[in-house]
Amino acid sequence: MIKGWKRNVSLKPLTSFRIGGRARFFTSVFSEEELEATVKKAREKGLPLFVLSGGTNLLVPDKGFPGLVVKISLGKVNWQKNRVKAEAGVPLPFLVEEARGRGLSELEWAAGIPGLLGGAIRGNAGTKEEYLSGVLEKVRVFNQETLSFQELSPADCQFGYRRSIFQKRPELIISSASLKLTPAPLKEIEARMANYLEAKRKQPLNFPSAGSIFKNPALAPAGWLIEQAGLKGRRIGQAQVSSRHANFIVNLGRARSGQVLALMEEIETRVKRQFGISLEKEIVVLEMGENT
Repeated sequence: MIKGWKRNVSLKPLTSFRIGGRARFFTSVFSEEELEATVKKAREKGLPLFVLSGGTNLLVPDKGFPGLVVKISLGKVNWQKNRVKAEAGVPLPFLVEEARGRGLSELEWAAGIPGLLGGAIRGNAGTKEEYLSGVLEKVRVFNQETLSFQELSPADCQFGYRRSIFQKRPELIISSASLKLTPAPLKEIEARMANYLEAKRKQPLNFPSAGSIFKNPALAPAGWLIEQAGLKGRRIGQAQVSSRHANFIVNLGRARSGQVLALMEEIETRVKRQFGISLEKEIVVLEMGENT
């Protein structure tokens, strides 16, 4: 056993869905040096590797993961006037609150959104009008193929709606990012945060979930399409399409990944049949190909 690695660690409590099996090996990294050394060790051992961020939009299979899961725990933050350099393991809510306290705007949309900065960058978190990519100046990554660090510009990251290069190139592991914010009156910042928090009240928070299951198509919101297809409240085992927001699948207590995947397949089929629209999943379904 390699120092710092654990065997047969349950991934269920490390995800907001509270679903999934065990990782054959598990470790946390707290610095770039540890990240580099861990990736090299996994490569030497021939182990598939998955990089875990906040686990807030992740579905882990019941059979678990047969390789090494690396939890990103890099947490340094450095503020300089209206700029901040933050490592990938910094919680997004912490950055939102710190920006508010410093009178800095442009992160208000993230009020109430869980997760870590690295995962938010990967999925280009945001709303219909505002995205994290709008405040990013550069992203530092570790390339598993070249075993070296490099810095990417926002253009290099190929950001789009809930998209980035990191979804297409999982060998790139986000280690930190630099953000540029805008000074604004505290009252305006707090008012905007309150508005965003109010809008999120319709989301089901009484059961574990992974947030929005599908990306919103251009023609209509995914939740509306799913509801019109008659699937709001649809249940398979302990997995249920939320009766509060149809683009959420909730874990009623003992849901299994297969039940969630069956619901997702039924949703995609029904929406395609009724509206001719192909839904694209927003959550990450852990597979062997992820970050290996």
